[in-house]
Amino acid sequence: MEYKRAFDAHGEEYVGGVEIKSETSGRITAVFATLHVVDHDGDVTLPGAFTSGAPVMISDWNHTSWHGAKPVGKGFIYEDGDEVILEGQFFMNTTHGRDAFETVKELGELASFSYGFLVDDSAPAPRDSTYGREHRRTLRKMTVHEVSPVLVAAGINTRLLAVKSDHRGRRATYLDARTQSELLALKARFERDERQELLALKQKLDDDMERAALIEELKGYAVAEGFLTGYREVSGPDVPAKAREAATATLARLDAPDVTVRWFVEENDPARAEFTDTKIAGFCRPQAVPGQIWVRADLGTDKVVEVCGHEIAHLDGHDEDHATAAGLKALFERGL
Repeated sequence: MEYKRAFDAHGEEYVGGVEIKSETSGRITAVFATLHVVDHDGDVTLPGAFTSGAPVMISDWNHTSWHGAKPVGKGFIYEDGDEVILEGQFFMNTTHGRDAFETVKELGELASFSYGFLVDDSAPAPRDSTYGREHRRTLRKMTVHEVSPVLVAAGINTRLLAVKSDHRGRRATYLDARTQSELLALKARFERDERQELLALKQKLDDDMERAALIEELKGYAVAEGFLTGYREVSGPDVPAKAREAATATLARLDAPDVTVRWFVEENDPARAEFTDTKIAGFCRPQAVPGQIWVRADLGTDKVVEVCGHEIAHLDGHDEDHATAAGLKALFERGL
């Protein structure tokens, strides 16, 4: 078991204070440790060394509970920036608890706190430590069993906040140790679930990209072997004027002026092909892009009319048989 004492950065006894939350309930807030500094034991304590929400006892003066004195209170601890805080409650229903509280209250800015702990994880200081030659050991994790008002301590800038009604801008927490621990456990679970979800999404993305690359490779082989045909979109002068006129007239006759016709041709160069399919005369993508139909630019005008009627029927939700009939009807009506 180890204890921490408290001096200021110049080796002089630090004069601090205590924040008395309530003079009748015996509640206090105290700074009892500082992170990222070399204390007078040669230790540097890293963030995370203290378990936030951990319950602790409040010992009587100078850690005497380790030698048989009854604890005078209890509370829980948490890190707040580079300071470690005790939210404490003295046992006001007991004589020794009230006496300890009254002593701390009367000391005010002359009071200091320390703590007793077991080292769970530490490392010797490196020879070239940025903290200087006084750095002897780095504390990475510890179990704090009690916090105690003391005469002097080893921690840098440890203190009890002054007896005031204000909080000096300090964040106050009024959760008990059990609630604090449950909230921290819930936060850890959410973070763990989020990491797992992100990893799953990344794996799915990697799988999808691998699958897409494989499909493109297979399509390339299929086009080369003649099983599939490559196509690319064309527009403007690449579409015969008569084909455009036939399509426009058919859309008007079928009362589909908002439908857009996109034109395509076969493309034998795999590098220029934009999509592949079986041999097709017309092509519709109603699920991907509503309000659009695809028509081969090298079709005769009669076939353009039939394909437009056929694909518009698909856009309206009709099946293949109905679409085939609609295409023939459009062709018949054009001839009237």
